[in-house]
Amino acid sequence: MNDERPVNTASVKELYDDSASLVGYAVGVKVKAESAGGDGWYWYERVPLDSAAPHDSRGVVADGLGSSGAAQSICVSCHAGAGSDAMHDVMGSSDFVYLQVNAAAGGAPNPEGDEQTPPTTSAKDIESWLENGDYKSWACETVEHAQLKVSPHGFNRVCSNELASTFEGTVDDERPVGTASVKELFDDAATLVGYALSIKMGADSDSGKNWFWYERLAQDTVANGLGVPGCVGCHGGAGSDAEHEVTGSSDYVYLQVDP
Repeated sequence: MNDERPVNTASVKELYDDSASLVGYAVGVKVKAESAGGDGWYWYERVPLDSAAPHDSRGVVADGLGSSGAAQSICVSCHAGAGSDAMHDVMGSSDFVYLQVNAAAGGAPNPEGDEQTPPTTSAKDIESWLENGDYKSWACETVEHAQLKVSPHGFNRVCSNELASTFEGTVDDERPVGTASVKELFDDAATLVGYALSIKMGADSDSGKNWFWYERLAQDTVANGLGVPGCVGCHGGAGSDAEHEVTGSSDYVYLQVDP
């Protein structure tokens, strides 16, 4: 949350009118290693000439570093709040960046699923998504292995999506919405017999209540929903002490390892 984002971090916001016509853009690019109160960011915004936002004869609201002018008073003053509290926390926002959300899902991950997101609509949809195998392109353990430390899952293999595997926060930080993992479950003959997956649904984990959990072992669905007590009880310890520390685990996530 308090870390500096790297130079060349950038975002483009398309601006639309009430008829859904594209009418302008807002751009932010980090150009210096230190944000320095917004001075390390370049800002550009263009709006229609009839916009209520202050602009020049070309519709340009801001064009420059965040140390002065409209770039400072408009862009920096708003983006400085990114990730500062619950009202400004949008999918891991920080360091003058408000990250994208899935508007159709009300800010939560895509309920239908995509390459980085398991669906949360039904067990049938989840199983179809797992069968499709998009998660196999995530950061995955190379082989199945015996359970590690406190895990109750027996032989398994863990894959973590991009938000999970690239998270650089501390053990006390909230992971971003959309953080997800898939655990393949195997029997003693190394046959795939089930899955366990999780996905963060809200900016605040709220004691596990904002994590969605799904687990199937053979024909039995063990978990399917938010805040499942058995899942929360185990994953709540992630990163809490030496016994629960597995490759940077935190916030209900046990990351993959390479045994």
